[in-house]
Order: sequence, then structure tokens, then C-alpha cells
Amino acid sequence: DSDGVYIMKKDGTEFSAANSAYAGMILGYTDIGLNESHANYNLTTSYVVPTDEHSVTFTAPPSGNVEIWCQLGQFYLGSSGAGNLYAGLSTANATDGYSALSAIHEEGINDANARYGFFTPRNSWTLTGLTAGTSYTYWVGVKSTSTSGTPKLYWGGNTTGRYPDFIMKAIALPATIAT
Repeated sequence: DSDGVYIMKKDGTEFSAANSAYAGMILGYTDIGLNESHANYNLTTSYVVPTDEHSVTFTAPPSGNVEIWCQLGQFYLGSSGAGNLYAGLSTANATDGYSALSAIHEEGINDANARYGFFTPRNSWTLTGLTAGTSYTYWVGVKSTSTSGTPKLYWGGNTTGRYPDFIMKAIALPATIAT
């Protein structure tokens, strides 16, 4: 079809709920750290987007529903292990400063309290009511409840012993989701 709409049918019957044929399709994908020098960011107690690169851009599917999935690299809890990791979606980049998409999209991700501990944090957010065909860009902001012991995020590397990459992707969801 020349309008770009994709509908999957079997014997004339649409395979998915109306406006949902894109469900599961990755609409946007960002990988920061793939064969790049190691990078890190010292966490603060306020939400901050660590770098303008920590974003995903996509065009909203016909359903208007999208899952934003993110892997934040590696979270180092610091020498005190006192800080808890939080992440939120921002409508502004690092240069312009964190601007919360909504308070419901700011979430606690870790409460490990382990001195010198580290893990690979992942999180997802469900967005509904987006305008089909409209381009969106969201960034991820992070914070810790404590800066004692210098908690950090690490990502990437181009040598052995590298850190997990920062990955952020937008995935189309069907029109019929339960919330």
C-alpha cells in the first residue's frame, strides 16, 4: 500500500487487533559503547541525563503504544553501597537538562546496598496515547539516593574487560494492551 500502512491478513482476516500489525517491531535502537572507549558517569542525587547520546528516536506506530526498554551499562554501587539507582524518561537531553516525561516514568531500579557491588541494570516503560506517525525522542536520566562512595554508571569499551553497552530501544505495542 502506498500509505505505508502494514496489515497482516490470512484469508482476508486481519491477523492482529486493528492498528496492531507493528506490535513487537523495534522502531528505534541506540547502542552506545559498541567498540568505543570505556565511559563512565558519577551519579548525583538529582536526575541527570549522562550524555546526549543516551536516547532513542522512533516514529509512533498506528496503535500509539510503545515500550521503551533500556540497559544502562553497568551500575557500580561505590565503596559505601549506600545509593539506590533510579531511572526516568526525559523529554530533554543532557545539554538542555533532565525534564521528566512524567513522574510515573521515574522508577527505582536497584536497592542492593552492596559495597563495591555492580550489576547490569535494565528497565522498561510503557507509553500510551502517542500520535501515530509522529517522531519522538526520549532520553534516560539517572540518579542515586546517595553519592557516598561515588556510585557510577560504566558503559562500553574496545578492549577485553569491557563494560556492557548502554542500549535503548523503542518497541511497538498492540492497540489492545491491559493497563
